[in-house]
Amino acid sequence: YSAEYQLNVSFVTVADGVEPTFSGKVINGKGWYVDDVTISAPEGFEISFSGNLENNRWSDSVTVSSEGVNVTTVYLKNSSGYITDAIRLKDVKIDKTTPFGFDIIFKESFAEKILEKVTFGIFKKKEVNATIVVTDAVSGIDELTYYLGDTAFPVDL
Repeated sequence: YSAEYQLNVSFVTVADGVEPTFSGKVINGKGWYVDDVTISAPEGFEISFSGNLENNRWSDSVTVSSEGVNVTTVYLKNSSGYITDAIRLKDVKIDKTTPFGFDIIFKESFAEKILEKVTFGIFKKKEVNATIVVTDAVSGIDELTYYLGDTAFPVDL
């Protein structure tokens, strides 16, 4: 005895412009969040990271908390219980770690050091060469500014 069944699966569709919203603290124009990111379902839907039909947690919002570039896929369920196919959202970029390794290295030639010593500090070169080093392992350094008195000097990165 054999039987043949055909099953058609169709997903609920979401109207154009109806999509999840993102909330979190963004500190620059490059889209990096500095804390957890909440993704909220549009009105009339619940949201989940899983499309499982059983033992799935649906809610008004989900949270992305891992540092780095997070590839984010969600599913929506309407009030009738129908779910959408996987919805690939924009990447969620999170960097919670403060830049580290900040250092300023002043460069003087050996001759300048000797000349300053033998002139008892009377000779001092007016221009000082310096290297500023700062590291951010996740999102990189977006901007760097140093101050001389009250004057700000942005550094080209």
